[in-house]
Amino acid sequence: MRSFALLGLVFCAACAAKSPMPLRHAPADGGQCRTTGLEVFRGQAVDQALAIRLVNASGAKTIRWVAPGTAVTMDFSPTRLTVRTDAQNRVESLSCG
Repeated sequence: MRSFALLGLVFCAACAAKSPMPLRHAPADGGQCRTTGLEVFRGQAVDQALAIRLVNASGAKTIRWVAPGTAVTMDFSPTRLTVRTDAQNRVESLSCG
């Protein structure tokens, strides 16, 4: 039983190493996400500095990182920026929701 728990921790650690931690902040405008001008981030490597720049540029409250093959919920959040990444952990597309 312990080996499964340890395996889960190792797996979670590997996931965290690939993408930055979820980023949350409380912007003055209520966190309404905007995609205008975000196309400049396509192709950039994902790291914590990029996450901060994306939050500042989009005005979003949170970022959802979506790696290839990852299932995501279809709920819409106007304060969330969804960033899809490619196999090299680079930004592939960005959208609000």
